[in-house]
Amino acid sequence: MIDDLMRLRIADATSNNKSVYNPEELRVLAERISTVRKKDMALKIADLEITGTDLITELKLNPGKLVGEILKYLLDKVIDDPNLNNKQMLLELAKTYVNN
Repeated sequence: MIDDLMRLRIADATSNNKSVYNPEELRVLAERISTVRKKDMALKIADLEITGTDLITELKLNPGKLVGEILKYLLDKVIDDPNLNNKQMLLELAKTYVNN
């Protein structure tokens, strides 16, 4: 999907002479995408090394909205720092989130 979006952006920029097109901008974006792919970074909740079931079991939570909020919070943290994507670190972050 990302590759399709890149091709679309390039086609749009090169076919529309009124478009502000900076090839360097697209090169930098392509490098960032490549870096993310190489690191196999979490880009969605399913990429986290923890599940909603883990949170419910470990933190003794009821299924519901709070579990989803915690997972979104954890994903934001992992996007900022991919090294946090391990179950123990995520559990600690989740505990802090719940207790605040």
